[in-house]
Amino acid sequence: MKRKLLGLSVFLALTASADTMAVVCQNIGAPTEIGGATDNGDGGALACGDDAQANGANSTALGVQSRGTGDASVAVGPSASAAGTFNVAIGTNASTSGNSSAALGTSTSANAQAVAIGNGAAAGGIEAVALGNMAFGSGLASTVVGSMASVTGQEGVAVGTLSEAGGQASVAIGSASEVSEDLSVAIGPGANVATDQSVALGLNAVVTASEVNSEGSTAVGARASAAGRFSSAFGYLAEADLAGVAVGFGTKANFSGTVAVGLGANTVGDGGTAVGWLSESSQRGVAAGFSSKSFTNAVALGRDSIAAAGAVSLGAYSQAPGGGSAALGFRAFAPQPSTVVIGQIPGVNGGFTYNRVGMG
Repeated sequence: MKRKLLGLSVFLALTASADTMAVVCQNIGAPTEIGGATDNGDGGALACGDDAQANGANSTALGVQSRGTGDASVAVGPSASAAGTFNVAIGTNASTSGNSSAALGTSTSANAQAVAIGNGAAAGGIEAVALGNMAFGSGLASTVVGSMASVTGQEGVAVGTLSEAGGQASVAIGSASEVSEDLSVAIGPGANVATDQSVALGLNAVVTASEVNSEGSTAVGARASAAGRFSSAFGYLAEADLAGVAVGFGTKANFSGTVAVGLGANTVGDGGTAVGWLSESSQRGVAAGFSSKSFTNAVALGRDSIAAAGAVSLGAYSQAPGGGSAALGFRAFAPQPSTVVIGQIPGVNGGFTYNRVGMG
């Protein structure tokens, strides 16, 4: 049976700060039709608005074509829809499904036990949370905070405008940060991780896949870059690849198993080690000291020391340009292959005095 106003109390109130009438509709009988609204609930339901429908027990539908179909659900706004039990949908075209969900904002949507707040926000995954304009969380138990941020991986987290977490249990924090693989973390504006179980921390820090099964790499520092498997780059513009380690501003360890430590340190061959500002080592070479340089299978220790392939130079400014030679001591110079020079020689390689060697 439908009645126009029977069983309905209508109150008109004029507040002290406004000059418009406030109309409050309170349903004390069921079913009731109010200007095209229908209350078909089992009891305690309220519908106000053209074609509003409150079909669930103790449900509320306020607004044109609003729908409160679940028990104890609340739908407020034109075309708002609260379809599940204990759901809340507030805003034009806001909608909820499943149970115990909430959607607040124009065209927001929330799945079971999920929360979406913000215009166009969508919490499509069960137990997901999406906060922000056009925030999108489709992964199970995902968390999204920020305008146009998104999470598609299960249990992922994205915080920041345009941040994106696509891998399972991945975390992206910072504007435009992105994680596309599982169990990885990207923190910082523009930080990006494209391998499993990896970390990028800093402005535009990146971890990329340079080989099959790339994983376990770390890039820390603004524009730091790590690639491949088990690489580590620490410092502004540091680069590491293929299990290399780079520590310091502009360091580069881009060959397999290399180590570069110090501002501008660089390795240019597999297995090389360069320690010190502007030091450089080739394949399986070791260079330690400011601007030291070692070639293949060579060792150069000391400031500005240089060792050719298979050679050894030990001491500041020492040089062993001859293959397999050894220059030992300050400004020592061994130009011929397979020779050994101990100490400096006046007029050679900047030497200014003779060294004396005592044995026995």
